[in-house]
Amino acid sequence: MTTHLARPIVVAGAGVAALLIWLVQGPLTGMDLVVRTGNGVTTVGPAAVVITSLAAGLAGWGLLALLGRLASRPDRA
Repeated sequence: MTTHLARPIVVAGAGVAALLIWLVQGPLTGMDLVVRTGNGVTTVGPAAVVITSLAAGLAGWGLLALLGRLASRPDRA
């Protein structure tokens, strides 16, 4: 499998894995995942989980591409 195909699959797979973990942790166990924000409490939903996971994966992919262009020996780095 080429890296042009493998990297998007890994990023998408991370989003799916995060959603599955959220599903097992939250709705299947009956507990809500909440975050305290300043004065209130926010419930973390599936969209937030997937978007955050995809954003982190795309940021990592971008940094890897940048390293590949800037480093003299990117495989070693």
